[in-house]
Amino acid sequence: MTVFPICAMILSMNTNHAIEYFTLLLKGEDLLGILDENLPTPNKIQLMHGLVPKFAIMYHIAGYTGTKKSREFFNDIIARFCLTLPVQERLPYELDTEYQTERIYHLKEFQNLKSLKTHFGAINFNPKNNDLIFWSLKVYVEQNIIELGGFVPYQTVEIWAFGMFEAKAKDRSTLRAKCRSVWDWYEKRDWRLSLLAKRNRKSKEEVMATRLEHIAKVNAEREETTRKKIMNPCSGMFADEYRKKSGAWNSVLLAKELNLDPRTVRKYLKEMAL
Repeated sequence: MTVFPICAMILSMNTNHAIEYFTLLLKGEDLLGILDENLPTPNKIQLMHGLVPKFAIMYHIAGYTGTKKSREFFNDIIARFCLTLPVQERLPYELDTEYQTERIYHLKEFQNLKSLKTHFGAINFNPKNNDLIFWSLKVYVEQNIIELGGFVPYQTVEIWAFGMFEAKAKDRSTLRAKCRSVWDWYEKRDWRLSLLAKRNRKSKEEVMATRLEHIAKVNAEREETTRKKIMNPCSGMFADEYRKKSGAWNSVLLAKELNLDPRTVRKYLKEMAL
């Protein structure tokens, strides 16, 4: 069976007289093969044009009440989608295509999603380790290890998890702890795969180059964000309020306003010739 890259799954909940929906973005070319998992027919299907073939599917559901128990059940269903299908991310809107079926589904109708054992023989699934969110996090990290050739930034794992699963305020610390636990496990083992079939891995030199490229990209994005942050008040309507009597920029005042170090402000003011 082909193992598709799993980046994230998309789900958005909008309530309308107890009828809600979730929309999933799937990566792959064979939609019929993707959906051949004993799943209900999606209410809507849409081809997403781009460099990589993708499909979006949407389901209408009923009976989701937002209680802790129903939220946990809903998250388990979402996690099983992540473990079964090549889910990429979570879409916060309904599809505007024609209906394939107008039926309203119940969460229990998605229990035909294949089990962990069916997809990942390496998992010794038992009542003590039946946390589906935990396993979906592991699969997500491993898919990224394959795509990136090693190192996976922690922030991407946490952003994916919070975008994927329903989490109230008191649940966020638990979800964050799971993200950290999974990420630490792979970081300590030099990003070795444990669930997915091993593919051609990059050499240590290539992995290091990938890490350095990613670090350089992150630093460049951070610098650009800081430049824009400093430029906004300097080019806005109240720019004169940040100047000294001499006409020079008051770096201390700007730093206080922007919650930055004065030395950082002076550095970028000099770079931007302001």
